[in-house]
Amino acid sequence: MKLLTALWAFSLLPFGCFAQTTDSLSIDVVYAQATENRDFAFIINGDFLPDLAVQTIVPSGIKSLHVAKNDTVVDGRTYKGTLWITLKDEYSPTFVSLTELKQKYTSLKPGPTVFMIDNRLISGGYDQLMVDEKYILKIEVNRLTDADGREDVNVVKLLTRSEENIKQSKEFRIRGNASIIAPIGNYADDFRSIDGQLERR
Repeated sequence: MKLLTALWAFSLLPFGCFAQTTDSLSIDVVYAQATENRDFAFIINGDFLPDLAVQTIVPSGIKSLHVAKNDTVVDGRTYKGTLWITLKDEYSPTFVSLTELKQKYTSLKPGPTVFMIDNRLISGGYDQLMVDEKYILKIEVNRLTDADGREDVNVVKLLTRSEENIKQSKEFRIRGNASIIAPIGNYADDFRSIDGQLERR
């Protein structure tokens, strides 16, 4: 539980915003701040990753983690700190970038694309931001239209295999014109097998 809490807290570090309450109405207006986010280097079992969506790592698959807040230079890029993560032997994630995931599972043509992971908007860097492909439960694709009805922006929403998402997926029935894609192969079986092995340890 401590590892999960620490990892969750770390995932919140890069993001900032401020809220403003109007005088006439009790409505909070939140402006997301454009910050130099994701400034930490990731070392997973000794291997360097330039960027990682930590919420796509199986929490029970983490053996240990350590955060060092000191400047580190890798390939000419300066990181404000390093996160070392050691995984359990039974857990072997498949890391792919968001761009690679889109190319592999969708038929979207090149164009403006926005990614979301579990309802969190991801700000740029899609070629380098890695996710564990095996921990993706569902990919939802939408096309936003402008005032004239022209399709303009792709919105690719990833749902992880969190307990909450799995529970909701069994209860929820998709309606509307969104395209739903479940990663193919035996990833679902692999995940259940991994999770079961970890629970038995």
